[in-house]
Amino acid sequence: MEKKEYSSAEVDHSSPKDEFQELLQTLEHQTNWDGQRLVKYDGIWLLELLFRPILSAQKYFKAKDTDVILSTMPKSGTTWLKALTFSIANRSVFPIDRSPLLTSNPHKRQFLLENKIAKDAVPLELDEAFDMFCRGITSYGPFWEHMLGYWNAHLKNPERVLFLKYEDLKGISCPM
Repeated sequence: MEKKEYSSAEVDHSSPKDEFQELLQTLEHQTNWDGQRLVKYDGIWLLELLFRPILSAQKYFKAKDTDVILSTMPKSGTTWLKALTFSIANRSVFPIDRSPLLTSNPHKRQFLLENKIAKDAVPLELDEAFDMFCRGITSYGPFWEHMLGYWNAHLKNPERVLFLKYEDLKGISCPM
């Protein structure tokens, strides 16, 4: 069977389960560096486990003007960014000396769109994992194309999409 790459514009997201399964069978599959199954959709490698929820979110999720959505890669300052965002968004609710962040992790303070994933697979050797990353076979990869999507959204709508780099965060200092 020939594998076709679909884009979100070509797919009816309201299709019943069988049509979803049919679509899933036509897409290219890979296993990523930590043993999780990936599916290539709209040019991006997605965790197969999250593919259906992602299609559903594309169809049904409507951000409100007050919503703040953080999108980060693992190990890229996510906890720090969540703490900063929570502090800024709640600066009028919690005085600095009574912030919930003093006693709990920022990950417990904010809603996640993604599902929890069990990690019972045996990791690959570093060389093989690095090669897969370079070829773009990683969750939400290819990495640079994924980042380019956010960069372009920022350029198109800079007052609504903040593209914040780690180097920008390093320049932020907080008086204690």
